[in-house]
Amino acid sequence: MLNEKYRLTNIREDKDIKSLSKAQFPGPHCPLFGAVMTASYIEDLTLLIIGTEECTYYGKDFAMIRQNGKDRVYSAVLEQHDITFGCEEDLKDIIIKIDREEKPKALMVITTCVVELIGEDVTSILRSLKDEVDTKLLIVKTEHFKCNSHIEGVEKALEQLASLMTPMEKKEKTVNILGFKYLGVENTELYKELKKNGVNISMTIPTKVNMETIQKAAESSLNIVVEHTALSLAKEMEKSLGIPYVIFPKALDLDKIVEAYEQIGDILDIKFDSLINEKYKSVTSDLIAAEQLLKNKSFIYGNTPFSCFEFSDFLVGLGMVPIVIQCRELVKSDREVMDRLIDKGVNPYIVRMANIAPLRRIYGELSPDYYFGHESPMILAEHNIVQIVTDNCAKKIGFEKITEVLGTILEEKGIFSLLDEKKSTMEDEVRDKIKNLKNMPAPMKKVLLNMKEIPDGMKEALLTLDDNDSGRNDEKS
Repeated sequence: MLNEKYRLTNIREDKDIKSLSKAQFPGPHCPLFGAVMTASYIEDLTLLIIGTEECTYYGKDFAMIRQNGKDRVYSAVLEQHDITFGCEEDLKDIIIKIDREEKPKALMVITTCVVELIGEDVTSILRSLKDEVDTKLLIVKTEHFKCNSHIEGVEKALEQLASLMTPMEKKEKTVNILGFKYLGVENTELYKELKKNGVNISMTIPTKVNMETIQKAAESSLNIVVEHTALSLAKEMEKSLGIPYVIFPKALDLDKIVEAYEQIGDILDIKFDSLINEKYKSVTSDLIAAEQLLKNKSFIYGNTPFSCFEFSDFLVGLGMVPIVIQCRELVKSDREVMDRLIDKGVNPYIVRMANIAPLRRIYGELSPDYYFGHESPMILAEHNIVQIVTDNCAKKIGFEKITEVLGTILEEKGIFSLLDEKKSTMEDEVRDKIKNLKNMPAPMKKVLLNMKEIPDGMKEALLTLDDNDSGRNDEKS
């Protein structure tokens, strides 16, 4: 199944990365998902999705869940006649009706594959309506046949937000944080250090903004980009509003983090010397200690919030050995990191991400120590593979991100570490039962014991389990 042509040294461009099967499972998200996900952070932004029944339902359903039932998503479902003869007039009527009856502050029109395949010029349609509607019209094209993931949808949706801003007088020591898509930005290292140095954080886009406050982003004197999907937005804001930007790397690279802090300091005329000196030394010490524990451990890279090659390069720096790296799609910046991996003497298989079904058939043959990413913890436990899920690490900005990743690996935090911490009356009894099952494989025990909340149904099953049912002990030597 794994062919030598899949090796890292044979990958020169994106088309060289192959899926392990023609039919992919579960398959990648499409740009529509990325656009809806991003837009749904902005509570009062209204969406109009144009496409087939499946696409419009999928988008509306996802947004409803993200918005806790607040319905700001409209659907324009294309029928056979629309696909054959076009939908310009109907689309104009729909937008005018939404504008007159609902009076949204802004309407993001999202086109899907079929709209782009038939060549419907929705951009021109929206331009022709400029003087007929009061609402601000945005457009995001999400044709999946031009890319292999949802990332492009995120980028396009964020970039469109710049059109909602107009130039304003700049405020000194005022910044925007672009691309942070989690709650709790005020708890991050970067945020705290900025506040400590008298910097005002105006907007965090897209998570802490609405249609009324987004204009304040134009007052800032600096944009700090913490996620590459927001780079297009930063460039557009620099072009139209004159706001410079600094890229704060998501990469787990001490020197790049130092460089980002220094660039911010130069623009805002502040110093981070104390933080840099303290954290650089302490994190370096943590890295050395981690290497002693992880050296020569092998891994499969599945899916994390980080770049697949940068994250794998970080692990290789800890002495770990990559067997398979699953890649969403190759981007220009990957080449440098790929060459660095080759120079370090590693040559893993590179396969297309989001196709774990065929990979499962060779877990036993590959026999990795770790799997980084989302996968069934029970399937991994059957092969004595330790699952590591780094989703929560993406909520950190700065040196703390490296510390969080190291802690996640060393504490072997799997998928259940994402659950809220809760207790129940059976909890202690169930955990004692797991610890005392002699024939349960050690990795499966770790999976169960790391769960912050064991589901009630699983508790009942575990309490009735005895050593004859719990499988054989086939731990790795």
